[in-house]
Amino acid sequence: MNINFNLKNICINKRLYFFLPFLFVVLFYSIFIVYVVSQINTEGVLGELGSFGDSFGIINAFFSGLGFAGLVVTLLMQQGQIARQDAEYLKQDVYLKNQEYTNTLFKLLDIYGGVLNEVVINYENEKLTGREALKKSLFIVITKIKNEKVNELPPSLRRKIRSKSMTNEDIEDLNYIFYQNLKLLNYSFKPQGRLIATLHALLYHLHYNKPNSFDNNELIRLVSSQLTYIEYNYLFFILISDNSQKQLRDLVVELGLVKYMAKSHIHEVHKMMFQELWGIDINKEKNNVDLPMDKNIIKQLERNKEKIIKRLNIVKGK
Repeated sequence: MNINFNLKNICINKRLYFFLPFLFVVLFYSIFIVYVVSQINTEGVLGELGSFGDSFGIINAFFSGLGFAGLVVTLLMQQGQIARQDAEYLKQDVYLKNQEYTNTLFKLLDIYGGVLNEVVINYENEKLTGREALKKSLFIVITKIKNEKVNELPPSLRRKIRSKSMTNEDIEDLNYIFYQNLKLLNYSFKPQGRLIATLHALLYHLHYNKPNSFDNNELIRLVSSQLTYIEYNYLFFILISDNSQKQLRDLVVELGLVKYMAKSHIHEVHKMMFQELWGIDINKEKNNVDLPMDKNIIKQLERNKEKIIKRLNIVKGK
């Protein structure tokens, strides 16, 4: 009932806004004519009528000016209305683009989850699916790498690398270890093509389809939290061994996902390979843990570590 009453009031107000100026002009014109006629003298009728005609010229000029002024005001009001409409359309367009970007991202996340659940491998008469299948694939290839004894560097070679005193033979030994790892990864590690392609599409949309005015940092954190250490480890082996995955490697770096791979139980030799082959230092991306202790105390403890351990061992012996 109140709504109908308000609508009726609005309609009445609009009619008043339309008719009031018209009534004002008619009233003004009528008063002006009455005034001019009242000023006419019966004795020099022709002269008075001439003045009367001139008065109409004045009033016509006046109303012409009013009409032009009204036209100017109308144009200015239309320009203001158009500007407001453009701003509203722009705001709506930005909102729709942001909404479309977010909706597509969540759809891709759902698709990725579905594809992940469809991953299946059979190992020793056991059928594994989803993340368990990826975990088993990683276990198989890591076991083969360990059996070939190329999962770590000899201590002497590590020391020479740190001191930058490698000979040509040392470089050849290091390249052989890298080569054996790559060979095992290419022949023993079977990548799930659909899973990698879906993840690629997800990360591509997350990075490249972002609207200019949209801050997607929260969405990056959301996507990164959906991947477990198993998937990061699996992704790492894909990126290190597949030469065709340059764009996916770039996306992982651009989105800051390297730091999550650094925490996914990767062997040091594979980190070195990643840096040597693709120029990506995983250890550099890894976040240092900020312990809730005074840094000077920590430094002193590290310096006196051996003495402290000996004292603790003595205490334990007692």
